[in-house]
Amino acid sequence: MISRPSLTNDNAPVGATAYGAGDGSLSGDAASPVIPTAIRCQGILPAVSAATREHEMHQSNPILGRVILAIGIFCGFVSFWYTLAFTWNPDFAAVNLPEGPTHANYHAFRGAVLALAVNLLLVWVLIKGTALQFQSWAIVGFLAVFYYAGWWLAWPIWGYHAPNVTAELNHVGGTIGGLVGLYLLRPVSS
Repeated sequence: MISRPSLTNDNAPVGATAYGAGDGSLSGDAASPVIPTAIRCQGILPAVSAATREHEMHQSNPILGRVILAIGIFCGFVSFWYTLAFTWNPDFAAVNLPEGPTHANYHAFRGAVLALAVNLLLVWVLIKGTALQFQSWAIVGFLAVFYYAGWWLAWPIWGYHAPNVTAELNHVGGTIGGLVGLYLLRPVSS
């Protein structure tokens, strides 16, 4: 008569569980409990382990995420200040614009205020960290993507870019810091 392994066995080694012989193996014989072959073959345990590792890895990222996001926010506030300064700079005026020479200054102010809003939302994410709800995080992420797209898309489309290398490097730091930091601070699903 063929005997089937049981999930409970009084003769199992000390430390044995329904998941193995207590020695880390996932196999056994009639004298030690085993995981049924159907469960082992479906790969359930490795998938659970991978999900656990992903969750643990994500749990270690909030500090790194905050540091990287802080760099992005700093660069964003630098860009905000320089953009705001064009508001009162008479050299920025569009002197040949029939609708009014200060219209360009108005757009500088408008862009600076929008940049301030996005950077203040990023500060909020920095403070809340991974405790932020997904919907709020997604809205800030959506706004951030378009904020940074404004720094970069004008270059390939019209050839417009920041006025100097320092500003370009500030934009690189802001974009990478903002988006990577935001990604690392994504909410943890429960």
